[in-house]
Amino acid sequence: MAKEKTIALSQPHATPKGAITKVILREPTFGMLQRYGDIRTFAQRGGTGFFITNDEAVSNYLRSCLVEPQDLSFLEGVCLQDALTIRDTLISFFMVADAPITNP
Repeated sequence: MAKEKTIALSQPHATPKGAITKVILREPTFGMLQRYGDIRTFAQRGGTGFFITNDEAVSNYLRSCLVEPQDLSFLEGVCLQDALTIRDTLISFFMVADAPITNP
């Protein structure tokens, strides 16, 4: 069973069906990784390494990993703070999974 993470929204989001107060994301799968690629790309500049987030991959993973609510359209009206928290939570699945590989 895939792991899930629950994000409590800082501001409830009103919809015709009621307020959305949380978002649940499930862990991406190998199949998703094959379809969408890595969510981050490693880059280097001036001897410093850093990750660049692939926004298209984030969107694709969100469509596939959103458990609750099932309607992705509510994300359009979510405040910036919650949007960044949702994005960062999705990215954290990759960071946790990648840690044993990069830090043996």
